[in-house]
Amino acid sequence: MIPRPVLPSILLAAILCVSCKANGPLISMDDAPAPVPAGVLPENAELRPRNSLLSAGSAVPAFTLPDQKGNLVSAAEITSAKGAVIIIAPKDSSPAARPAYAWARDNNNLLRSRGIEPIIITPNSGNANASIAVREDLRVAILSDAGGWVSRSFGAKDTLAVFVAGSDGRIHSAGKSLPDATQLIMAAETMPGQKERSFFLP
Repeated sequence: MIPRPVLPSILLAAILCVSCKANGPLISMDDAPAPVPAGVLPENAELRPRNSLLSAGSAVPAFTLPDQKGNLVSAAEITSAKGAVIIIAPKDSSPAARPAYAWARDNNNLLRSRGIEPIIITPNSGNANASIAVREDLRVAILSDAGGWVSRSFGAKDTLAVFVAGSDGRIHSAGKSLPDATQLIMAAETMPGQKERSFFLP
C-alpha cells in the first residue's frame, strides 16, 4: 500500500506527464540556437542559419567579414551609400565559382557607375581569396566566410546565391542564378518609391 502523503506527488506527476504528451514539450530542441562554430568573429555570433534563401523585404544580416586585404567589411558599410549586389559563391573548387568571379569582373564598372557595390562572399580563406583576386583580375571585395556561418544566415551555404540590397539595408531581390546587370539596374529603378529616393542612380 502506498502511504497517503506520497499520493498527491504521484497524482501531480501523472497529470504533468499527460499534459506533456498532449501539448508537447515545453521547450523544443528546434528552438535551441545553433552552436556557433569556432573561428566565427564575435560580431557574427548573433547570426542564425536559415534553411532557405532570404526573400525580398528581409533585412540584410548584420555581418562583418575580412576582405582579401585583411580589412574588416560590414554589411552596413557596403549598403550605406546606394546599395550592393552580394554574391555568395561556393568554394573555389566548385564549378559555380568561376562564373561568379567572371560576372563580378565583367559587370564591375557598370554596377559601380550606378553606385552599386559588388561584393563576393566565399568560404575560402583570406589568403586564398587574395590569390583568386589576382588570378581572376577581380577589383571587388572578396570576403572570407570560413565555415560558411554568414552564408548560412542568408540561407546559401555551399551554393551560389545573388542578393540585391538597397541603402535601406533590405534585400530587394534574391536568386540562385547570376542576373543580367542591365536588367538588374532597371528593375531596381522601377521599384516603388525609387522616384523620390533612388539608391542606384548616381
